[in-house]
Formats: sequence, C-alpha cells, structure tokens
Amino acid sequence: MHVKFRFLFFSLLGLTIYFCFSQNNAAFFAKDRYAIADHFYSEAGKLSAAADFDDAAVARQENLNNKALVIFKQLISATPAGINDSLLFQCNLKAGLLLHYFDSLPQARLYYLQAISFRDKLPALPDSFFFKPYLFTGSIFYSSNQFDSALIFYKKAEEVASHYNHPLQEAERLYNQMGVMYYEAGNYRLANDYFKKAISLLSPANSSYQNLLINYKMNIASIMIKLEEYGKADTVFKTILPFQEHLNEINHNLGIIQLRTENYAQALTNFKKVNYNNSPKNIELYYNMAEAFSGLQQKDSSAFYITKAIAENKRINGDKKNSSLGLALKFMGDEKEKNNETLAAINYYQQALYQFYPGFKNADYYAVPLKYSGVFSYINLFHTLVAKADALNNLYKTSGNKKDLEASLNAYRSAFELADYVAKTYDSDEARLFLNRIKYAEHDKAINISLTLYELTGKKDYLEEAYLFDQRNKASSLTLALQQNSIKKKAGILEVVFLQQSSLQSAITRLSIKANRITDSALLAGINNEIRDNEIKLAGIQEQINSNPLYASLQSSIQIPSIEKLQQMLDDKTTLLSYHPAENEMLIFCISKHRFYYVRQPVDSNFAKNIRALINSLHNMNQAERYAGLKPASQLYQSLIKPVLSGMENTTRLIIIPADELNYIPFEVLQDEHQKYLLQSYAVQYQFSTALLQPGEIKAVLNHDNLSLGFAPFTEKISGSNFTSLPYSKEEVAKLNGKVFYDKEATKQHFIEYANKYPIVQLATHAAANDALPLKSFIAFYPQQKDSVDEYTLYAQEIYNLRLDSIHLIILSACETGSGQLIKGEGLMSITRAFAYAGCPNIITSLWKAADKTTAFITQRLHFYLDKGFTKDRALQLAKSDLLNSNEIPPSLKTPNYWAQLIFIGNYQPETKPFCWWWLITGLVIMLIGLLIYKKKSRNKAGR
Repeated sequence: MHVKFRFLFFSLLGLTIYFCFSQNNAAFFAKDRYAIADHFYSEAGKLSAAADFDDAAVARQENLNNKALVIFKQLISATPAGINDSLLFQCNLKAGLLLHYFDSLPQARLYYLQAISFRDKLPALPDSFFFKPYLFTGSIFYSSNQFDSALIFYKKAEEVASHYNHPLQEAERLYNQMGVMYYEAGNYRLANDYFKKAISLLSPANSSYQNLLINYKMNIASIMIKLEEYGKADTVFKTILPFQEHLNEINHNLGIIQLRTENYAQALTNFKKVNYNNSPKNIELYYNMAEAFSGLQQKDSSAFYITKAIAENKRINGDKKNSSLGLALKFMGDEKEKNNETLAAINYYQQALYQFYPGFKNADYYAVPLKYSGVFSYINLFHTLVAKADALNNLYKTSGNKKDLEASLNAYRSAFELADYVAKTYDSDEARLFLNRIKYAEHDKAINISLTLYELTGKKDYLEEAYLFDQRNKASSLTLALQQNSIKKKAGILEVVFLQQSSLQSAITRLSIKANRITDSALLAGINNEIRDNEIKLAGIQEQINSNPLYASLQSSIQIPSIEKLQQMLDDKTTLLSYHPAENEMLIFCISKHRFYYVRQPVDSNFAKNIRALINSLHNMNQAERYAGLKPASQLYQSLIKPVLSGMENTTRLIIIPADELNYIPFEVLQDEHQKYLLQSYAVQYQFSTALLQPGEIKAVLNHDNLSLGFAPFTEKISGSNFTSLPYSKEEVAKLNGKVFYDKEATKQHFIEYANKYPIVQLATHAAANDALPLKSFIAFYPQQKDSVDEYTLYAQEIYNLRLDSIHLIILSACETGSGQLIKGEGLMSITRAFAYAGCPNIITSLWKAADKTTAFITQRLHFYLDKGFTKDRALQLAKSDLLNSNEIPPSLKTPNYWAQLIFIGNYQPETKPFCWWWLITGLVIMLIGLLIYKKKSRNKAGR
C-alpha cells in the first residue's frame, strides 16, 4: 500500500512539473511569436510616414499587416486565458486595428470588444490603453448607423481621456467624431464646441496636421450653414480653398450655400467641380444637384439626379435604412406635391419617415410615430412630418374626407412631440431657442387645422388642441427650464450634481463676460478654450441628469394645463386672453371660469403701424412734445379688446398672454371710444405662457421685520460715474419693512448675498437692455471707483445662473428691465426673463425709461396696497389710478408714457376682499353701546 502511494505521489509530481514547464514554455513561445507579429505591425506603420510612400510601398504595407494579423489571431486562439492576459489584450487590440485597416468592420468590432473585456482582468493596466478600443468601436457602430451604441462607446472614450492632463493619441479624432454626432442630432452649439476641441488638440508635428485642420474647420463651417449663417460659412470655406486640399468637399459646400440662398445656377457650377469617384458622398451630391435643377425648373434633369442618388445609395448601403435615402425620398415627395400628385407625395413622405426613424415601420400613410427615443436626424424627421401634414391637409381639400384632416393634425402632433422630446435632451437654452425657431414656422398651420376640425365637428377637444398648439410655442424654452429645475428636486438628484452644474454655468458666464473686455488675441483664445471645455463638461453633467430614471419618467409629465384646470384656477371676475397673430388676422383665445371660446379679428398693415406708433409714443420722455399715443391706442383697442368684450360681462381682471410685438405693449394704455384707459376698467397681469401660470398665495402680505430687501444705489450723483442720480429712488424703498441698502452699501455683492433670503426684493436703480446681445443687458449697482465694470453690473447672463426661488415678488423699477430682443415664439429676451429663469415667480418690471418721480409714486402706493392684502395686479392698478387722481403729480406727468411702464408678470392669485378691521371694530362698538343701553334700561325698570 505504501509503495503504491509513493508511486502515485511521484507520478502526480512529475505531471505537475511537466505541466508547469509546458505552460511556461507556451508563455515564452507566445511572447516570442508576439514580438515577431509586433515587428511586422510596426514596420508597416513606418511605411505610411515615408516620403516615398508609393503603390509598391502600399503593397509591402499590406503584406506586413497581413502577416501580423495571422500571428495575432493564432496567438488569441492558442493562448489559454489567464496565462498572459496582458499579451491577449494587445493581440485583440492590434487584430482589431488591422481588421479595421482592411475594412473588415464586424470582425474588427468583435476583437475591440474582446480587448475591452480585459479591463476588469487587468486592474493595474492604465485605462489609457482602453481609449482606442472604445473610440474605434464607437466609430464602427457609427458607420453602421447604430448611433445610440456609438455614443455610448464615444462617451466611455471621453471619460478615459478626461483622466489625463495631456491629450491621448487619437483624442482629436474622438472629439471631432462626437462633434459629428451632435451635429447630426441638431445640437449645433455643442457640436461646435467639440469641433473646436478637436482643433485645439491637433499638433503641427502630426504629418496629417493641415489635412485634419482643414477637415475640422469645414465641419464648423457646416454648422454655420445649418444655422443659416451663410456669409460666415462662405468666408471659412474660401479661406481654406487656397490650400488645395479637400477641394471636392469645399466646392460641394460652397454649392450648398448657393443652393440655400437660391442661387441655383452658381450652385450647379460648384457641384460640377466635384469628383468623388466611388465615394458614398456622391449620394448627397446627386441629391443636391437634383435640388438645384428643381430650383431652375429643369424637371427632367432634377429627376435624373434624384434617381441617380437613390441608385447610388442602393449600391453602397443596400437595404440599410439611412438619412441620405430619407432626404431623397422626401425630395421626391416635395416634387410630387408641386405637381398636385398629393397621394403619391404622401407615400414618399411615409417611406422617408422609415429612413429617418428606423424604429417606425408602419406602411399605412395615415400612421405616424407617437413616441420617440434615440432620434438623431430629428430636423429632417420634423420637416418630413410637417410636409406630410401639409399634404394630408391638401388631400382633404380635394377629398372632403374628414379622416384626411384628422391625419394631418396627427402628423403635426407627432412633429411637435418630436420637438419636445429633443428639447428635453438639450443642455442649453441657446440650443432650445434654435429648435423653437424651427417649430415656430409651423405651429400656425396646426392651429388652423384644429379650429377647422372644431368648426366641422363642434368637439371642444379640437378647440383645446388649438389652444395647446398656441401655448406650446410660447416661452417653451423658459417653461421647460423651470419645470426641469422643479423635477430635478423631486427626482432626488444629488445636490453635488447641482453644485457642479451651477459652478460650471457660473464659470462660463464669468469667462464670457471677461472675454468681452479682452482685445489680446492670445488671451482671448485661451478664455474661449476654457469656455468650450466647460460647456462640454456641462453637457456631460446634463446627460448624467438625463440618465436618472426618475427624472426621465417625471419629464414626461411636463405639460400645459388643460382648460379645465385653468377654469378651476380662475375666479368669477377673471378672463385670460391669449393672443396669436396669424396672416391677416389676430386669433384670440378667451378663457374664463365658465367659458372658453375664440375670436378671429381681421387685421391689415395698419395694425403693425399702430403698434410701432404706440411704442414710440410711450418711449418718448420729452415733455416739450405732446403724447401722441391716443390714436394708435384707440385703434389697437378695437382689434385687441373690443372683439372679446361680449364674453367679459363680469370681468374686472385680465390675464394677458401676448405674442410677438405685443410683448412691447402695456395693454392698460389701450383706450375705448370714450378715451377711457383699459386700466380704469381692469386690473391687468401678464404671463409668458399658461404653463407658468401657477396658483399664487392667497394670504395677505404680512407686516413684519425682514420682509423686504431694497437697493437704491443712485440716490445722489456719483462723481466720475456715467449714471445719473435717481433722487426719488430713496423714497421708493424708504418705507420697506426689512433691509435697505443705499448708495455705497447698495453693491452687487450685497445683492447676491441677500437676495434669496427675502420674499420681496425691490431694485430702484439703473438698467440697460441690449437688444443685439440680450445676455449683456444689465442692472447697475453702486460703482466703486476701484471696481471694474463687471463688479457693479449684474448681467442677464449672470442672473440666469442665480437661485432666486425663495423670492416671492421682485420689483424691478429700474428702467428697461422688461425690454429686450424679441425671439419669435419665445418672447422678449429681457432681464425680466432672466429673473423668471432664476426662479422668481412674480415680477413687476419696467418696459422703458420713465420719470424717477412717477415711478417712485407708483411703487410707494403699490406697497401700500400690497400691505393691505390686495393681489399684485389689483395693487398695481390702484397705485397707477392713484397717480392719475393725485394732486401731487402735475398733469404733464399723467400721460401713459409716465405711468404705464411698470407691469406685473407672474402667478395668478384669486381675489379675496381684504378683511376690513374697522367694520369689525365699529360693529363691536355698536354692540357694546347697545348692550350698555339695554342694561341701563333694565336697571331703570327694576328701580321702578
């Protein structure tokens, strides 16, 4: 037994020694073979950089790469896992790179993914080793139109790159490719940042430096084309034309610029200079040539090139869905619609929808996508849905089939659902404003179709749909931002994420303001690079927030209040009027406690003239000139108020939701046939959209310490300052219950420190609106002589980044705080909007520069009525009425240009009569006297 055991022991020992020796031998063999393969791989790479890189060199390079690939594959299949994981990682990575070189993309992706799988097995390996497999896996997914997967791997590569202070090899390729991704998704601002980042990482030592630089600049110019900045794009292309590189792409893009500016003959001249050989770029070239010939009314040539584009797409992409085919199909639909072949056009649009949104597969031309996810070519998809909606509307006009009209409305619903979905994924107000510009051009048609269906069927749902389309295009960017801020809190997103977001936003603002003061080009370039990098980081944080499941689910609840909810909110004396200017008419939606109706009022060119005339009269502060606004105010009353009077019998309060140029007008100055101001009949308040019309607090404003915060920096003239003194501003804030800063104490720093600690804030100071650059509009605080201008001016861009959600009411008696650049569909880009964005629900603001004395009088009376418990709109109405009736104010200061500048924008508060204590006291006194008399009479009777 002992002998057998000893024999077994030595046998096992021998096998173990042999096995270990074999394993080590295999490992040594693998390393040796890897060294040979790596030598082939390196030598092939060196050939590319050689000056004599000719066809023979290309052949040698392919031979060497083939030899290396064979060995790498053999090692991967022969080397057991765990023996040498680092060697297996290198073999998989280089096999992937070589297969990528040979255009064997599916196999290359497989090896890249196998290389990535070693990240957990090799924790000691620097994560920079995984940058390339992430990057190239993303590029393969992108080339196969799997955009969601591509972005996932690009983001992982970006995360790896962010861990290093120096740029990783191929990092510029990553940022350029991410720019392309955001470009195709329509987020042009972020795409621009990534393209600039790619340029900043290019090294002149790189043999491809000039080629890549030109390529990346072309990408930036392509963004300018999308933003319709054709002059800027043309300049960029022409500056790189002399380098004689990428001539085909440059001439193609110059042709597109001519095409978009309707210079079709010149566009064709540029297109004919392009020779892509067998490149996939021919698909877009042929499509653009078809567009140009169509513009020249040469239908045969146009049909020839669009057919050629589709054939080329079939040759290159086979049956794979892609946006290039989608554009060609939409173009064919447009051409059919021009020829009144409406049904054929609709079918082409339906086929185009498949290409732009692969998740949608319904062939029924009545069908459209209802919900969206992972859409990249959204602008093309939006325009196709709108084109289909228009075609269905035209089909209804010939068929008379109500189903066609309902299908048209459904296509519009889908288009706006798409736009809302995309807006939620964007990280900036600027990007959303561009999206709103696209929506604005189409929402009028959707409203008209909704009203037509209402008139045909009598169904209130269609009338409400018209109202919803109207509100979806009013301050939708502001509304979304405010509702998202509320949702972020509900979703329980970590405060640290908000702090990071806020910190980056503040840094971007600070750098942007600083950039405006710098003339040194080198310093300016450095600051712009910082801004760019911070914007990219900010986008990453927004994506982190978007990935929160609860936040994503709550986002779907963002909506405009229904008519029923609005009617529940309103009291019996309030009517809401939402204005929608359309071609040759003014559409007015009227909503009260018990009624919902609309009015169409015809308007002509005099309507716009009257608006301009009234605005000019209101802004004129020259006392030597007579107020000239009576006539335009009377005529505008006839268009804006008189048509809805029949439904407002018991109304004493109005909520106005203006649109376009009506944002510049205080409706209180409109006059009826008896020259009676609207102010004298109604308390008026304004709102950006019904989506922001939340119920306000019903309780009266209480008198107690630390209730209000006031600032009056210019009560006296400041030596060396360009700002005039505002002597009456001291009276404006003197009686506030709380903390008031005057002159030297009224600093920007004090405002930022104290603002969000008080429910009421009043700024009695100077302000300036910058219509060209709205973010540069500002409010002025006390300017210390040693201070730079940025230290005493609070810019709108800075206000956007503040958290002011504890303020219940802010009073901006500073001039021009309510004025600014008009963005169609969004309203005035004013200081007021900035405060609303920062979380202030109620704002009393000034539309123009008015007299210091009358402003002080109105604000003092305003506080008087607020303290008595009146609603804000009613308090402002009474304060202005007091001015008109006051003996203290001379008649020359009682025209509307001296009192109408202050308006209230904010939440709605149902009116409750202030409790009259003196009635109670009087009643108690009378009761007491009666009781005493009764007791006296009783005693007298008892005595008798």
